[in-house]
Amino acid sequence: MGETRDALADKVTRTGKALYADATQAVHNADASAPAAAAQAPARGLPTCPTAWASGPECRPGALCAGARPLCCTYLREAGETMRALTYHGAHDVRVDTVTDPILEEPDDLILRVTATAICGSDLHLYRGKIPAVEDGDIFGHEFMGVVEEVGTGVTAVQPGDRVVIPFVIACGSCFFCQQDLFAACETTNTGRGAILNKKLIPSGAALFGYSHLYGGVPGGQAEYVRVPKANTGPFRVPGTLSDEKVLFLSDILPTAFQAVKNTEIGQGSSLAIYGAGPVGLLCAAVARMLGAERIFMVDHHPYRLAYAQQAYGVIPINFDDDDDPADTIIRQTPGMRGVDGGSMRWASRPRAAPPKPCWPRSSSRAAAARPCASASRQHGAAVWSVCRGCIRGSSTASCSAMRSTRA
Repeated sequence: MGETRDALADKVTRTGKALYADATQAVHNADASAPAAAAQAPARGLPTCPTAWASGPECRPGALCAGARPLCCTYLREAGETMRALTYHGAHDVRVDTVTDPILEEPDDLILRVTATAICGSDLHLYRGKIPAVEDGDIFGHEFMGVVEEVGTGVTAVQPGDRVVIPFVIACGSCFFCQQDLFAACETTNTGRGAILNKKLIPSGAALFGYSHLYGGVPGGQAEYVRVPKANTGPFRVPGTLSDEKVLFLSDILPTAFQAVKNTEIGQGSSLAIYGAGPVGLLCAAVARMLGAERIFMVDHHPYRLAYAQQAYGVIPINFDDDDDPADTIIRQTPGMRGVDGGSMRWASRPRAAPPKPCWPRSSSRAAAARPCASASRQHGAAVWSVCRGCIRGSSTASCSAMRSTRA
């Protein structure tokens, strides 16, 4: 029989320690100059530091390295070491546990030292036990960034020491959908079924970090370290002049908001309705202002959110606890009672597979259109909040120009 996993890990650890000690001795015996140290590296089969790392007198270009890391690096980790990570143990039970460090598994993997991470509203679905296929010990987190610690032999896009943001979607970059820049529909990275609840053989969407085994079961970024697959496609470098807090949102919520607003095709002087004043909704308002929207309606039931949105982005707030027909309220404040030019929302559920039906009969009047639209949206899982030109033409909820929205 082969060696046990523990025995193999112990052997790797001992080998790593021996290599580290050997490399350390080589540096101490070498000349003080970096070129002299570098000259000895090939003879010992040891790589040299590509850049000056942040600590120790031996942290300089050309210093001998142990394995793929500089021997002087403060983040040098050995095989079998552990880290802290947020793990799932059942509904409403998450804990910061000690778990084994991630390792490179494929040539195009990288290991990231996480410097900033966030809790997404979607994580609350996991926390509350509403998402299937979440297993005990799963690590959450799909909004994170950090410093590249180690790269596989096939990684060419980034290198150790690079500061990068990691998109929450894991995409291969080469399949049919990736070639169309539809990375969330990547056909190759997800071994789970995603949101496909029927038996059709259509491929599932891309794998996601830390979001159940429906989306690949890939450990997430609410941890000290994380393995990032497909490192030539997703990670992108960010300038060192920008703080983590200024670029972390590029991992998920800012692109989500930007795409939602772009999908509405609004322009200068247009109007927009946003349902949900959470972080994505607020960023939708910010993007809409940037793109020239003149009138923004925001619907929510948290007064503090609506107050902030009104103060920061000049939205017209509508509290649905106080207003039982926000769509009618919006319509009455638009020119000709035609409704807004676009709409965006944070989806709470995915559309059902029901056949589309007209938002309201062609013979109906505009003034009576709001409730049929809302009824259709509830029936078909679509997101229609006001009467638009599409509804007036009698189009279906599947093509209504007011329902262009985003899904999380």
